[in-house]
Amino acid sequence: MLYHPVIILYEGHVSISGVIFAVRNVTSPRKLRRVAGAVVVGFESRCRPAATHLIRGSPWIRHMRVLRGRASSSAADRAVTTSLLSEPIEPAVRVWFPHRHLAFGPRDVRADGYDDACAVAEDQGFEVYERDVGGRAVAYTGTTICFAHVDRLEDERTGLTERYDQVLGRIKDALATVGVDAEVGEPEAAFCPGTHSLSCRGKLVGLAQRARRNVALTAGLVVPRDRQELIEVLGPVYAALDIPFDPAAVGSVRRAGGTDDPEAVRQAVEDALVTGADADSTAVEYEDVEAH
Repeated sequence: MLYHPVIILYEGHVSISGVIFAVRNVTSPRKLRRVAGAVVVGFESRCRPAATHLIRGSPWIRHMRVLRGRASSSAADRAVTTSLLSEPIEPAVRVWFPHRHLAFGPRDVRADGYDDACAVAEDQGFEVYERDVGGRAVAYTGTTICFAHVDRLEDERTGLTERYDQVLGRIKDALATVGVDAEVGEPEAAFCPGTHSLSCRGKLVGLAQRARRNVALTAGLVVPRDRQELIEVLGPVYAALDIPFDPAAVGSVRRAGGTDDPEAVRQAVEDALVTGADADSTAVEYEDVEAH
């Protein structure tokens, strides 16, 4: 195996194989070409322009974007995630708390009780959104976590199951770090029923996937807490839509005995999705969504 020295770029310094060198106002990629052949594993602030040039110009360094935070509105927030599917396609991870809303799927919109379901959601302070694809209604309280994992595809006809298994495994590992021993699967009459879920005293995680041309998006949600609030809105919404729903099938990290801190769960999920990549040859660039 070929080993490369490691460069860690951060505020005003460069560390090469553990030796730290001070740098000031690094703006020229030529200043970093002298250490080409090393793996850049992280960078911020003043080092970013030169480091990005080095990374994206290298045939052996995988570049991954990590987006943090949320946009000022639900519509702007969705646009951020959608932009990850546009050319040029780059591997990306986003784990965040979306605005409070309730997302309906195409079958929900066609149901006879859809107007009543919307009224229930709006009465409880949930903005209504109609998805173009996906399953049944899902509610986001403001502490509910969304995650998105984007990667390039060579052939959209292959790898669907493998991508599901890979991401689900990483989320399961993330939950273990915050005190939850989740299992693959979900109870009967769970919200947004699907075949790619994690449960522990109720459904905690649901996944979906979209693959087209040269990009795959594997996305889902995690319920850290607010279980009762989800039950209070989803119960009457599912009743209006005539969908089986069992309140006992709604889980949360808190109910499963894990941490009560949504940010701790968010960070664990982000870490699992990012470090699940090939850490020996992946450069991670962090971006603030609010700055977009």
